[in-house]
Amino acid sequence: MWFLNLELRQALYLCPSTCSEYTTGEGIPKDKDYEPQTICEHLQYLFALLQNSKRRYIDPSGFVKALGLDTGQQQDAQEFSKLFMSLLEDTLSKQKNPDVRNIVQKQFCGEYAYVTVCNQCGRESKLVSKFYELELNIQGHKQLTDCITEFLKEEKLEGDNRYFCETCQSKQNATRKIRLLSLPCTLNLQLMRFVFDRQTGHKKKLNTYIGFSELLDMEPFMEQKNGVYVYELSAVLIHRGVSAYSGHYIAHVKDPQTGEWYKFNDEDIEKMEGKKLQLGIEEDLGSPYDFISLEWLQKWLDESTPPKPIDNTACLCSHGKLHPDKISVMKRISEYVADFFYRRYGGGPRLNVKALCKDCVVERCRILRLKNQLNEDYKTVTNLLKITVKGNDGFWVGKASLRSWRQLALEQLNEQDEDAEHSNGKMNGNAQNKDESNEEKREEEEELNFNEDIVCPHGDLCISENERRVVSKEAWKKLKQYFPKAPEFPSNKECCSQCKILEREGEENEALHKMMASEQKTSLQNLFHDKCRPCLGSWPQETDELYIVSQFFVEEWRKFVRRPTRCSPVSSVGNSALLCPHGGLMFTYASMTKEDSKLIALIWPSEWERIQKLFVVDHVIKIIRTQAAGADPESALYDSEPKLCPECREGLLCQQQRDLREYTQATIYIHKVVDNKKVMKDAAPELNVSSSEAEEEREENKPEGEQDPDFNQTNGGAKRQKISHQNYITYQKQGIRRSTRHRKVRGEKALLVSANQTLKELKIQIMHAFSVAPFDQNLSIDGKILSDDTATLGSLGVIPESVILLKADEPIADYAAMDDVMQVCMPEEGFKGTGLLGH
Repeated sequence: MWFLNLELRQALYLCPSTCSEYTTGEGIPKDKDYEPQTICEHLQYLFALLQNSKRRYIDPSGFVKALGLDTGQQQDAQEFSKLFMSLLEDTLSKQKNPDVRNIVQKQFCGEYAYVTVCNQCGRESKLVSKFYELELNIQGHKQLTDCITEFLKEEKLEGDNRYFCETCQSKQNATRKIRLLSLPCTLNLQLMRFVFDRQTGHKKKLNTYIGFSELLDMEPFMEQKNGVYVYELSAVLIHRGVSAYSGHYIAHVKDPQTGEWYKFNDEDIEKMEGKKLQLGIEEDLGSPYDFISLEWLQKWLDESTPPKPIDNTACLCSHGKLHPDKISVMKRISEYVADFFYRRYGGGPRLNVKALCKDCVVERCRILRLKNQLNEDYKTVTNLLKITVKGNDGFWVGKASLRSWRQLALEQLNEQDEDAEHSNGKMNGNAQNKDESNEEKREEEEELNFNEDIVCPHGDLCISENERRVVSKEAWKKLKQYFPKAPEFPSNKECCSQCKILEREGEENEALHKMMASEQKTSLQNLFHDKCRPCLGSWPQETDELYIVSQFFVEEWRKFVRRPTRCSPVSSVGNSALLCPHGGLMFTYASMTKEDSKLIALIWPSEWERIQKLFVVDHVIKIIRTQAAGADPESALYDSEPKLCPECREGLLCQQQRDLREYTQATIYIHKVVDNKKVMKDAAPELNVSSSEAEEEREENKPEGEQDPDFNQTNGGAKRQKISHQNYITYQKQGIRRSTRHRKVRGEKALLVSANQTLKELKIQIMHAFSVAPFDQNLSIDGKILSDDTATLGSLGVIPESVILLKADEPIADYAAMDDVMQVCMPEEGFKGTGLLGH
């Protein structure tokens, strides 16, 4: 681009050389190659080779080396242009010849002024500055002239950004803008395609399409409009690539003497036809055209599959014409090309210049106008809600409705849009599916209608004033325009009389429940606070019998006593869940001292008498100690009423074992090992049972290197699994607190699995959870390596709540594939350390 600037090239040729052979007039010997010494000499040498040699391309390695550039590193072309222009200007400024010394300013330098005007006094301050390029924001624009207009637009200085006016001697609101004072011979426009993304913290590339013509008239943008400011396109530099950290630059340059365009792609140089650079051929806009499905065009370009007949039906509206919302998935082609496609492939319907549905466009415009009006009305209603309503001149509106009224109005408009789209009953398959899904959604979810949140079940005004507020007549009138069927309640409207009666009854019931809770708590204070409780393991000497109730009853009763106004009172003791269908007890004395102790609650005889008075008891269950006179207490015998049912007890134990091997959607835990310890055998996990919270805390505080308690518990710790006896299932579903509670640690994730699932399927789940490929997974449980991918989890001994260790084989990093990622992570140094910065 600089080479084809004849004035710059001629000025560089006039720079005297520092070569000793030239300065002495002896000339360079034929057997010696010319070696440039300065930046100017390198540029002279390159330009001379480009002008006089017949090579296909010129190698600029010497010039690049002189600048100290790293050819293996991606750099920003705009930054290079700025720095090199500054370096060239500084170098040429030392020349004695004024035509050489000032060539950069004459060709590339313009002037603009930052003009600030005080809104208070009207004082105008101006700061004149030189520029060598104009940096234009392209985000949100389609044309180059729009980018220039935004660059010159007026900026308001308000709030914390106010301007200090020297005349007013204080900070004032002001306006600031840029005025173009003079333009250079060669105007350099930089389109800012690389911007900083606040979400990712890195640069990103904008792929926005920008249109520009071969002629650019800058007169409308100038401060003084008495000159000619028409520029002819001479060069375009394009970045190829989706990332801001990688890609390739291609230059398109016009020869000023011949008017021919050339494409420079490294050593590949192509002479271009003039029309190739016209990104949009304006003279063809008025020619006949057709719309065709973009999806069909993409399939047609894919040579691997034979093209099918053209299908444009998915882009039709209910009137059988082109839907305005489907323009984005259509491609506009010339009528000549469309004739060729339809002759060769058939299909349709054909959508020409008149195919766009006018009715849908009119309806779309109506909806857009309503949405714009809605935004204006939203601001109006917001301001009206700030006004305090006096007397009985207002209306009651639900607070929830006020918070979401604009969203409800938008949903109504969208529904109207959909209804209009399908008004004549004709729709394509996609629309039909969408309509069916909407119907299902309406059936599943009850829609909230405006102001229905203050309607009581009896259809009258609700009694809770916390859920509603009074709005003015003006605000209600605006809201009524969008919701004409909304329930209307003037501010003097009385609340629902039936709800008032129910409220009084509710208050009486709450008082009664509080009294019941207080009485029960006083009668069973130790049971409520879980103090002085009997224990089967150390039988109390003062009694020979203890009573049993379900732990579920105790917990539900405690909830009621704590929150009598929120929880329902407990009226009966349901001990049937502890008995089998034959009426026998499901637990042995030994099991009730260990794994089943959390399912029952032991009651003192004195407490049992009070329980019988306060609650309805379905079955009495008690444990009786029998002991001969003078015998050793350890030789005592224990019996239960009702007796143990051996048959059902045996069935319960068998069912427990089957449940451990036959399960669906059970939770297991995968713990990824990230160090080099011998955990696959030494730290084998077992069932996770914690005897007490204090013990767990002590285990967690062990120094690193000791075994983790979450993966090293003993089977003797009373693992309690689901007991699926028919009566006991009902008891479990009532919410009995489980004694086994897994404590997840860092590096561990829970997975839902089934017993009939294969190990290979589990590895795929682990791959999604940990991003470790199945062939890199080494799994173990209880010190046993899991290696048979075809075996089921049940056969491998994996039971619910198991912990499986995962040791990943770390692959060797592909550093070549990570170059782009490393570029993002490394701090940007630009051209630091190069000749462009004087190093």
